[in-house]
Amino acid sequence: MNCQKCNFQNEETAKFCRDCGAELIIQQQPSISETKTCPKCNFQNANDFHLCGNCGEKLYTVVIPHEKYPRFDERNFQRDRINGFGIIGLILSPIAIFCFIGYYQGFSDMTVELVTTLSLLGLTCSFIGIFRKNKKKWPAIIGLVLSGIVLTSIVYDMYYVKNVAIAIEESPKEGVVIKGTRWATRNVGERGTFVAQPHYSGNKYTWEEAENACPSGWRLPTENEINDLLHAPNRWITINGVGGRVFGTPPNVIFLRYSDDYWSGTKNYYLYVKIIESRLESSGNSYSLSVRPVAE
Repeated sequence: MNCQKCNFQNEETAKFCRDCGAELIIQQQPSISETKTCPKCNFQNANDFHLCGNCGEKLYTVVIPHEKYPRFDERNFQRDRINGFGIIGLILSPIAIFCFIGYYQGFSDMTVELVTTLSLLGLTCSFIGIFRKNKKKWPAIIGLVLSGIVLTSIVYDMYYVKNVAIAIEESPKEGVVIKGTRWATRNVGERGTFVAQPHYSGNKYTWEEAENACPSGWRLPTENEINDLLHAPNRWITINGVGGRVFGTPPNVIFLRYSDDYWSGTKNYYLYVKIIESRLESSGNSYSLSVRPVAE
């Protein structure tokens, strides 16, 4: 240890200088990053020293190369950043659900192709988001579940629609039983006859004319029979490009066109068929409407 007064070299454990007797003060060595190394004696000096504290040699500032910016930890960044694919999947899946509801209710702009495309996009983005190196996987998981539900519903609905379409096309002319009432599977065409196909509209009649337009063995349905029909399972469907509602469960189903309303056996009461709902309506006017009879 060097004496600060006479610069005599003493032992490291000495407390007083052996040459002049001055008390030796132990100086805390600065850290390597805060020191200048003497090129002559390798003594570590403080950064603000210009001369070596041990031998008096002139000190030079040594610039240590370093990175301009802090080191970028890509792994932590990948884990902590927003899961973009998961967010996209989470956004697309509710849109697909909304479109599926619109398609199910019969809105013409909501096609099965649109719903399927949105669901597949949401499913794909969510699937990618799950396998990204990211801790925030919950958006991707939720998007994956919702998109999977929509796709499953689409597949089931396509299977259901196919079975219903077959049941309607093959529906017997003698009618089908729904809620205990035998309903005709076709509208009345010319007086006393049925149309050839279930999706044909047939002729229009006033209520007075409709009473006598039904084929033999058939009559206009009562209000109770129409209400029973309305409480049967029903949904919107398109058959051969014609939209309407299907009532009943396969194979006992009937198809009522969207553009037609149907007389009941009570004067001026008729079955109102629309996209969102169907209901029994009344009117004081004498309309010309379709006829869908029931068996006597």
